[in-house]
Amino acid sequence: MNADLRRKGFPRHRVNQNSVVMSKPLEKYHLMLPVSSSDYAVCFRELATLYRAGVPIAKSMKIIAGQAGHPGLRAALESCEADILSGKSIARSLEACKAIFPVLTVKMIDIGEKTGRLEIMLERIAFHAEKTRELNMKISAALVYPLFVALFFLAFLIVAPSMLFKGILQFLGDLNMSLPLPTRIFMGISAFIRSGFFPVAVIMGIFLLFIAFRSLCRQIYWKIQVQNLLFSLPVIGKSLRMVEAARFARTLSIIYDTGMPLLEGLDITREGASSIFFSEKIAVVREEVSQGVDIFTALSATGFFPATFLHLVEAGEQSGRVKEMLDKAADICEESLEESLNTVITVMQPFILLAIGIIAAFIMIATMTPLLQVIQGLS
Repeated sequence: MNADLRRKGFPRHRVNQNSVVMSKPLEKYHLMLPVSSSDYAVCFRELATLYRAGVPIAKSMKIIAGQAGHPGLRAALESCEADILSGKSIARSLEACKAIFPVLTVKMIDIGEKTGRLEIMLERIAFHAEKTRELNMKISAALVYPLFVALFFLAFLIVAPSMLFKGILQFLGDLNMSLPLPTRIFMGISAFIRSGFFPVAVIMGIFLLFIAFRSLCRQIYWKIQVQNLLFSLPVIGKSLRMVEAARFARTLSIIYDTGMPLLEGLDITREGASSIFFSEKIAVVREEVSQGVDIFTALSATGFFPATFLHLVEAGEQSGRVKEMLDKAADICEESLEESLNTVITVMQPFILLAIGIIAAFIMIATMTPLLQVIQGLS
C-alpha cells in the first residue's frame, strides 16, 4: 500500500495504519445546511493552490478541513483524507461524500487522475465555483434592497400601533364618542399586538406556513406548477431563465473541455438542475442529441434559451470552438441577468412606495379623523 501512496504523490515514509481515521457516516449530511458557493469556491481554490505547490492531496485536505467553517464540508474533507490514506483514489473518496461534492466534480477529478491533469481539473473546478459564487452574489445584491424595505416596513407595522400611537389610541378609547371604522380597526390591531396572544399567533402562523410550504414542495405536481408559473412571469421569469442558462453554459463548457461524453454530461447537468422545469428541458436536449441531432438544434427545440445564447452555440459548433462560445454565452447571460434584476427592482419600487403610502394614509385617517372631531366639538 505504501507504494500505491507514493505513486499518488505522498512523501516517502511509512504510513501508520493505526493513525488512519475511519470515514465518518455521511448519511447525516442532508440534514445540514447546504455548502454555500463561497465555501465551495474557497475550498477548491485552496486545494488547487496547495496541490500546485507540491503539497500532497491528503495533507491539503487536512489543512483546508482545519480552516473550513462549514461542519459538513469539514467532515467531508476529513473523511476524504482518511479514504485517500487508506488507498482509495481521490475521485472515489469524493464520491463517498456525494452529499457535499456534486457528480460533476467527482467526474472531473476522476478524469484528472486518469489523464494526469489533476492540477488543471482542480483549477477548473475552482474557476467554475467562483463563477457560481459571483452569479449568486449578483442575485443576493439585487434582492437586498427590496428585502430590507419589506422587513423594515413589516417591523414598522408591528411597532407603530402598539408603541408609537399607544397614547393617542388610549386617549381616543377613553372618549365617550362613536369612533370611525378605520379608528376601531386600528385600535383592534393595536390591542391584538399588545396582547400576549400575538407572539403565540406569530409562531404558530410561521410554523403552519412552513409545514404547508414543505408539504407542497414534496408534491411534484405542485412544485412543477409553481415553477412553471415563476418561469412564465414577464420579468422574473426572464431572470430565472438567465440564471439557468448561465449555469448550464458553464457546466457544458467544462464537459466539452474535459472530453466527457456529451450524453453523460447532459445527464450530470440534469441531475444538478435547480428546478424540475429546467431539468425537463435538459431531458428534451438529451433525447434529441441521443438521436444524432446537433446541440444547437436540440437547444433550440426547447424554446427555453435566448436567441443570443443559441447563436453563440451555433457559431461555436461551426468554428469548432464550442467551449469558448459557451463561456461567452454564460458571460452574456450573466450581464442580461444583472439588467433584468435592475429592471425588477425598478418595477418594484413604485409598488413598494404605493403600499407604504396606503398604510400611512390609513394610519393618518384612523388617528386624525377622531381628533379633528374632538377639536371641532370643543370649538
